Amino acid sequence: MQKQTRWFPLAIIVAIVLNFGFTSYIYFKKTATTKIAYLDAIQLIGKYKGTNALKADLDLKASGWRANLDTLKSEFEKLNANFEKNKSKLPPNSKLEEAVIKKRQQYLDYQQVIEEKIKKSEKEAMDAMLIRVNETIEKYGHDHGYSIILSGTQLGVIAYADKGLDVTNEILEIINRDNK
Repeated sequence: MQKQTRWFPLAIIVAIVLNFGFTSYIYFKKTATTKIAYLDAIQLIGKYKGTNALKADLDLKASGWRANLDTLKSEFEKLNANFEKNKSKLPPNSKLEEAVIKKRQQYLDYQQVIEEKIKKSEKEAMDAMLIRVNETIEKYGHDHGYSIILSGTQLGVIAYADKGLDVTNEILEIINRDNK
């Protein structure tokens, strides 16, 4: 019975060493085949041709809305100037004063609606563009056998990366080529 007791601690140590060795082998084998890359998200979005098209489209929509707002503002300013010019001759709460108040409120309400429309349009367009960019990154990663592609910004996320891992320009070429 004493022979079994002497070999038991040795058997445990051998089992631990084998387990550690096997685990290390699996870990290093897996990491040896893991491909990792990163991309500069700010550069990608900034140089993506779809970003410029998005901005141009939003600017066009916004300029139409702002033109209507400018017309409403001009109408208010003319009405207000007429009111200010004739204010001393008008009775309190005149129809002209009421019209100025009403036109001013229309202008302010429409201004708020325009700002909300612009924000909503920007968000919807940006969301659609980011979906397109993410789909391209995902397809690129899959097609090139990457296990992970990190997205870096000027704020951080990546403390260090070999420049050879940066796939920003390759993805930019693909997404711009496909954007035509």
